[in-house]
Amino acid sequence: MNILAPLLLAPLIAAPLATPAPAPASAPAPAPHAFNQSYIYLRIDEEKIEGKLEINLSDLNRAIGTEFRTDLTVTEEEVAAQIEPIEAYLYGNVSFAIGGETVELERQGHEMYQSAKSQYVSCRFLMLGVEGVPDEIEVTHDLVFDVDPQHRGFLVIDHFFDQGTFMNEGMISLTFSPGDTTQTLDLTDRSVWRGIQGLIKLGVHHILIGIDHILFLLVLLLPSVLRRKGNAWEPRESFKSSLWEVLKIVTVFTITHSITLSLASLGILTLPSRLVESVIALSIAIAAIDIVYPVFRGRILAVVAVFGLFHGFGFANVLGEMGISGVDMALSLLGFNVGVEIGQVMIVCAVFPFLFMMRLSKLYTQFSVYAGAGLAIFVSLYWFIERAFEVNLTLGETLGPIINFF
Repeated sequence: MNILAPLLLAPLIAAPLATPAPAPASAPAPAPHAFNQSYIYLRIDEEKIEGKLEINLSDLNRAIGTEFRTDLTVTEEEVAAQIEPIEAYLYGNVSFAIGGETVELERQGHEMYQSAKSQYVSCRFLMLGVEGVPDEIEVTHDLVFDVDPQHRGFLVIDHFFDQGTFMNEGMISLTFSPGDTTQTLDLTDRSVWRGIQGLIKLGVHHILIGIDHILFLLVLLLPSVLRRKGNAWEPRESFKSSLWEVLKIVTVFTITHSITLSLASLGILTLPSRLVESVIALSIAIAAIDIVYPVFRGRILAVVAVFGLFHGFGFANVLGEMGISGVDMALSLLGFNVGVEIGQVMIVCAVFPFLFMMRLSKLYTQFSVYAGAGLAIFVSLYWFIERAFEVNLTLGETLGPIINFF
């Protein structure tokens, strides 16, 4: 059982090498829309309601007679040259009403993007004169139905704090068809608690899929059940002393990453994503090197504090992608941070008892802890090179088929 310590890290080693390293934070990729479907996306909060209308270029050809190519080679300049008739068509056939009054839409530009098989134009808008969140919005969507009865329109709420909805692109709220072009969007099922719950779940999810954060935490946990004697390791005498070491590490990490998570999310202090992601990768290697050789000689908590600050910037990228602002920000920070801490506790509870049981074995103190550190150093430096120099190393492509086979 004692040789299994490095296997705690094995899944974490395999995954990043078999796939490209995480890219710097950016806007989430568009959903892979199907042909003959158009979309209304809404972003709802207490301060404003904004959205976007999205449609396939092929559907525009049929609906208004544009002549866009269907071979995925249409340029942004070509779309921009036709944007006036495109916007006239979209805004002329999509409308919103609140309390029986039509809502005026302020046009806020457009962009173009490409899915696997199609190119789309997306037109952004802001609802004017809307104060707070209404209970209902009457939505009319009448696009393409006159030339294609099989066409379908969808309304998606991609962000609504009070419903716990964030970065949603898959859950459809309304479906429009030729015989059902006007429907009512019900927004009464909402509460602040639902929003906080949604952020807690997002925080837990993020830490559990954040393979670099988990690897850093595991490297810190590996020697937590040991104490250094000279340049070697020996087991701690009691569960209490081991647990106290874990609590110190997790507490320092929590405090420091919470500070920068808050500062970055509030826009007070930000750093380039490339720098943050590179330092996070490097932090794993530095913590692991200290296991192999006592570089910091008992000052590992200072290392945790410094690198915890950078991990906080990494966590903040998630909230940054969501674009949360205004009155929802404080509650979002609270919920997300609580979720991250719950995820950390889950990891510690799963790993620490296992390590404590193994600590008395010489195989663990003389081999396993070093093997685990070595694996962590390898993968973290691999990550660092990819992130810092923006290169895609080929080792992942080589190992991918082997990992998938097992």
